[in-house]
Amino acid sequence: MANESLKVGERLDVSVLTETVRELLRSAGLSLQSATRAARLLVYAQRSGVDTHGVIHLPAYVRRLLDGSINASPKFVFENTHGAASVLDANDALGCLAADAAITEAMRRANQFGVGSVAVRNSSHFGPAGVYVEAAAKAGYVAIALSNASATMAPWGGRDSILGTNPLAAAFPRANAAPVVIDMATSTASRADVRRALASNSTIPPNWALDQAGRPTTDPAEALRGSMQPMGGPKGSALALLVELLCASLAGGTPGYGIRVPQDTSSESCKVSHFFIALDPNSFAGATHVELSVDNIAKTIEQSTPRESSEPVRLPGGASASSRKWNDEHGIEVTATLLQALRDTETLITQARA
Repeated sequence: MANESLKVGERLDVSVLTETVRELLRSAGLSLQSATRAARLLVYAQRSGVDTHGVIHLPAYVRRLLDGSINASPKFVFENTHGAASVLDANDALGCLAADAAITEAMRRANQFGVGSVAVRNSSHFGPAGVYVEAAAKAGYVAIALSNASATMAPWGGRDSILGTNPLAAAFPRANAAPVVIDMATSTASRADVRRALASNSTIPPNWALDQAGRPTTDPAEALRGSMQPMGGPKGSALALLVELLCASLAGGTPGYGIRVPQDTSSESCKVSHFFIALDPNSFAGATHVELSVDNIAKTIEQSTPRESSEPVRLPGGASASSRKWNDEHGIEVTATLLQALRDTETLITQARA
């Protein structure tokens, strides 16, 4: 468990951090099986070198588990028990567990029909989208994951927060190498990045956010009162809308402007929607051909001429994969953010027991 002996800058073995997170989740009401699964999924972000996702959200998750707005013992109900498509009512589950169940069901249906798709409603924040598609790709499937999110981004040309930062991810199995993983939000930056800048008394780039009047701002405090900017201008805004429509509409769920963020201090359900697709390569060009094709395209990119000789051309997800390999071997760095998240979570559990 997190304690005063932990110091910023030291390294924790992945198994130690995973066990710590698991026990905190168990103390908040999850079963051993659910806590074990959730801990592995949450630690993925720390392994990937992304301190703004995963364990940083643990205090918010635990607070909601304790007040019941995230259901510690959800009953997953899959609607439509035949065919390639299904809807999962997640019963206000922890988002990572709902997402894990949905991608597993999508793969099962893809194995039967060539394509499997699951829309999810009544879920919550599911952390980094890449963890779900990477697992599917390692099992031999091409996979896509989408999620809507609370309204923090103005549509292009507007200043009202209507869309979420709506992440999307895809992964492709690759011959003789790790899967190619694409994982991104549809905003230029995340609100977690803005909060970090505020905490460190730093400015932010002018393309990250708008103030309340709809003007680009470098002040993180004004940004948090305003809205995030989409990546790529109108194209990013359209992509965020695409994710919103696929998730909320197909699932019969709630649009981003009706979603509660995990950090919201109310006890209302989060109401997040997701959408997952799994494709069986054997139903298309064949698994061997697909994996070799992915490898050929990936190698062509990796071996292409870099703009700077000191910086080789990287595939999307390459830096995160390198971080996971390094952190698995050397341990995860205890950052101030990670340490605070663990200690805040322990405090919540101690208060709940008092």
